[in-house]
Amino acid sequence: MSVSDPIAEELQTDPVEIQVEPLSGQEEQEEAQRGFSRSVIISGVRCLITYIILPFVFPTALGALGPALGLVVGTIALVSNVFSIRRFWRANHPWRKPITVIHLGVIALLVYLMVRDIQHLLG
Repeated sequence: MSVSDPIAEELQTDPVEIQVEPLSGQEEQEEAQRGFSRSVIISGVRCLITYIILPFVFPTALGALGPALGLVVGTIALVSNVFSIRRFWRANHPWRKPITVIHLGVIALLVYLMVRDIQHLLG
């Protein structure tokens, strides 16, 4: 003899339907452009913090905080760039190839700077 659970039975017999309206082609392209702008801003903030604010405002007070902060912001910028590339390709944006080249250049620079930050932290 089994005891039945009315809530479990209701969930099994009445599935929840989530309706998501797909974005139009224009909306997808606009979202991709916003993502590109966001990723470029994050990369710019990383450079601003690493090369202007920390060296000139706090040149000796922070020690290893500069490279550590550079790694954190660099990682966020790297992920943001990858997501932006994906958005452009999913939206079939007409500028997806040139934007991908720009992103790959920014990613290469970020990886180089992050390697330098790691080297600075390790010794």
